[in-house]
Amino acid sequence: MTSLTGKVLVAVDGASGGRDAIALARVLAPASARMVLTNVYSVGADTDPDPGEPARPGGLAGRALHRLARKESAGLLVVGSSHRGAAGRTMLGGQTLAALNGSSCAVAIAPRGYGLAEPVVRAVGAGDAGTAESELAVRTARELAERHGAALEVRAVTEGDPADELATMAEHLDLLVLGSRAYGPSGRLLSGTTSMRLARRAACPLLVVPRP
Repeated sequence: MTSLTGKVLVAVDGASGGRDAIALARVLAPASARMVLTNVYSVGADTDPDPGEPARPGGLAGRALHRLARKESAGLLVVGSSHRGAAGRTMLGGQTLAALNGSSCAVAIAPRGYGLAEPVVRAVGAGDAGTAESELAVRTARELAERHGAALEVRAVTEGDPADELATMAEHLDLLVLGSRAYGPSGRLLSGTTSMRLARRAACPLLVVPRP
């Protein structure tokens, strides 16, 4: 797959979030992809920022994930949700938020409890804002739908509140794919307001792909 080539980096924590992330990685990763599991955590204050890299929620743990993704040439980083909150919803803890905001590769977030049963992908959706980023998201969604024999729903989100509209659509999806807003310093992925809001609200896994 064009947008998900390379290794798949999965953040595990020895708890349910890691199990959920592994389950989603198996759904998204091509059969030939190598999966790398990593357990990253921070202790103490965030006092060692990268030169020129802005501070982000998640502190050292988030930046360590980004460094490892670059080192491994990962095409996809998969994380689980916070242990708090209702099952089936994406709850953004510090590490989850940091992974979404600042990655150099595609990022997927698994809802809490996603790994409790064998995931089934029957419906894949994408938001189309008429940009190069959303064009890649639609193409990625189509490829994933074809791989799983799933239905594909593409919704134009050029007017109104796209986060509200896509959150409603996500209620009957098994995966929602979005394009990133833009690249920031050093080619990092900036998720944008819509992606960040959907990461908090979507009832299904969320995949944010980098711009072409």
